[in-house]
Amino acid sequence: VGPGGIAFSVRLDGRDREVRLERYSLRAPDMVLLVAMEGQGVQRAPVPVSRTWRASLRDISSSVVAASIGDGGVHAVISDPVTESHWQIEPAPDSGAGVHRILREDEIASVGLNCGVSPSWAPAPVAGSVNAMAGSAPMQLAEIAIDSDHEYYLQNGGSVTETVAQIERV
Repeated sequence: VGPGGIAFSVRLDGRDREVRLERYSLRAPDMVLLVAMEGQGVQRAPVPVSRTWRASLRDISSSVVAASIGDGGVHAVISDPVTESHWQIEPAPDSGAGVHRILREDEIASVGLNCGVSPSWAPAPVAGSVNAMAGSAPMQLAEIAIDSDHEYYLQNGGSVTETVAQIERV
């Protein structure tokens, strides 16, 4: 793992697998963070360090791992589109720091909500990369603004940094 990378092992379907995370952010290089300050209006605030990571399993090149790492632990989603296997890593409830659980997609209780992304979704190819497909449509750029209310800010300890981390969490 390169400088600043993180590696750890997970047990998936009875086999130990190595995850090698590298810091990755979807943020625009010129991201601006605006915060409403009581009596001061909206003020520009320092953008906190991104807590998002990307990887693949070391021995499964088709796999995709997206993760967020914060004070509460690791939140990650692991997918292998070839075998159509999906897992989720999250801090284990009611356990000590550093204790996590790994769930297969079919072990996660449905709450009746659906993701807006089709199961056949695949990341868009990046022009000039080894993943770019000949004749594929060019990538499109979207500017996205995210708003948080005061209650959400308070749920995250009254911390701008924690609120941003939760919004970006995997």
